[in-house]
Amino acid sequence: MQDGVTYHETETFDRRPAAAAWISKRERELSKPGAVANVAAADPSLAKTIDGYTEESFRAIGRTKAQILKAIENDDIAIMPCSSSKSRDIIELLPSLTAKPQTVGNSASHLAAIFAIARPMWDYRLEEQEMTDAIRVARRMGIISRSAQRDRRPHHIWCGAMGARAGGPLLAQGRTTADLNLQDPMF
Repeated sequence: MQDGVTYHETETFDRRPAAAAWISKRERELSKPGAVANVAAADPSLAKTIDGYTEESFRAIGRTKAQILKAIENDDIAIMPCSSSKSRDIIELLPSLTAKPQTVGNSASHLAAIFAIARPMWDYRLEEQEMTDAIRVARRMGIISRSAQRDRRPHHIWCGAMGARAGGPLLAQGRTTADLNLQDPMF
């Protein structure tokens, strides 16, 4: 604790000497006046990260994505600092979106975009692995799923019927859509 600010940081190493060297180096860096406050300032809330993403994006953000990100900004998870956002928080957020599992999956992918760029672009402590873990768990728990397979008409028959309505190939053969047996299993 320095200047009334508590700071916590973790790192994983394969060998003890590497960990000891990192600890001593990091403690020297943080012992300088104001260093802890500067590090804490680089850990904004998820809401500020989402705002930064929407403001700095060169690509136009679609209406659906903007709406989903705005809904997430209004949730409790958005107040948390980036370093505190864990997979269990994301998993708790997803069912609260009250939509079909397919739509929740879409929302998760929009949030995953934020997690993917936060560290490389702004050096925020938002871990992409936490989002990956949350999506994996949500899929296995049924919170997220793919769209149901649709039963569609075969493309070539559908195009032929559409062509007949528009004066296409069936009319050229002297036939109309009335000549088609729409009860046929091929339709």
